[in-house]
Amino acid sequence: TSFARCVLGAVSPPTVPTNKTERRRRRAGKMTTPAAAVKVVVRIRPLNAYEQRDGDTPIVRAYAGDDGRQNRVIVDGQREETFEYATSLSETANECDVAKAANAQQLVQRVVDGRNATVLAYGQTAAGKTHTIDGLLPTVIDRIFKATNEGDFETSEVSVSYLEIYNEQVRDLLVPAPVQTDPDRPPPQPKALNLQNRLQGGVTVVGLSERKPRNALEAKRVLKEGGERRAAAATAMND
Repeated sequence: TSFARCVLGAVSPPTVPTNKTERRRRRAGKMTTPAAAVKVVVRIRPLNAYEQRDGDTPIVRAYAGDDGRQNRVIVDGQREETFEYATSLSETANECDVAKAANAQQLVQRVVDGRNATVLAYGQTAAGKTHTIDGLLPTVIDRIFKATNEGDFETSEVSVSYLEIYNEQVRDLLVPAPVQTDPDRPPPQPKALNLQNRLQGGVTVVGLSERKPRNALEAKRVLKEGGERRAAAATAMND
């Protein structure tokens, strides 16, 4: 059984805060130290239909350590091995469990307070990365709009971009694919975007589009639109 890992980080200097913003930051202060900037959560997926059909059995289990925290994974094989993470989620974990383990509320608050936050799902093919992120995004979107609506801001704006790196090319998933006009030719490919280093630091995707949803429902519609344009290649792991 494979497993997906969600790696979360929050870095970059803060903006000049208001008093209310500073109080919010202090409440989330335990995430500001370098040691806490990246949190690794392991989520074990259940056996899929093909594995069940073939009579496979799970070899990865999540369990609690001596301190009572559920943060360990044991792999049964020729030699039993144990790994320790910030949190380990069993195959019965749901989206709420993932959001709590990933500190979604604190990450959203850091964004609202002027810092960066990243959620990354890492794992081999068919580990459940897309399933995990797609389950987490609605919760994060709801909390972002709740935080901006309730925050002490004169104005606030949420923007959404959605890109894909496929076959080493960066594609904008919010731009429709070119229309096929000649059936005798191969279908036209979406335009590949380029990366550039910014003078002020960091990397930008040249030409990447942005949408500015007014509420959580509009943001979820944008993500649904982009998700429908993602490339999906069949592999032996998925079949």
